[in-house]
Amino acid sequence: MEMNSLLPPGTGNLHTQIKVQKVRAREFPISAVRFVHEMGDGVFGKVYRGELGGIVGGVTSLVAVKTLKPGATQQTRSDFQRESEMMADLRHPNIVCLLGVVTKDEPACLIFEWMPHGDLHEYLLSHSPKSDLAFSLGGSVDGEADRILDHGDMSYIAIQIASGMEYLAQHQYVHRSVSQ
Repeated sequence: MEMNSLLPPGTGNLHTQIKVQKVRAREFPISAVRFVHEMGDGVFGKVYRGELGGIVGGVTSLVAVKTLKPGATQQTRSDFQRESEMMADLRHPNIVCLLGVVTKDEPACLIFEWMPHGDLHEYLLSHSPKSDLAFSLGGSVDGEADRILDHGDMSYIAIQIASGMEYLAQHQYVHRSVSQ
């Protein structure tokens, strides 16, 4: 736990005394985004695995792309805009970061860094000792990708999650992804 979170506001906590300037998300043209594979539906519209061209020295990068559905209401458009503004300010090693947005072209998009191991919930399910992977491997695991998580792994992951959630709480951000 960070010691600053224990101090009441205005008593030496520099974070509360300095007004932090909002960061604006980088704008990309839709031509820089290539939609590779539809992964499902999100709050605002379709979610894709994609490629973003030109982010680092002209190299194409894998990204996750959340789109705004066509014909979205003004309220949904406002929520989408607020999400991009809030996510642009978040930078933490345990939080998926917003790389940029497409707002001047259609479809409007939020472009996030790619998670090579996928969604945390699915990763935990597929790598648990009770998963189909564990039964198919018969207890012997060769590669890191097929590795079954032990108690030490789970503890380390829990610490990372807690660190990310503490960061979100400090920024008054409510994580609304709900696993079923």
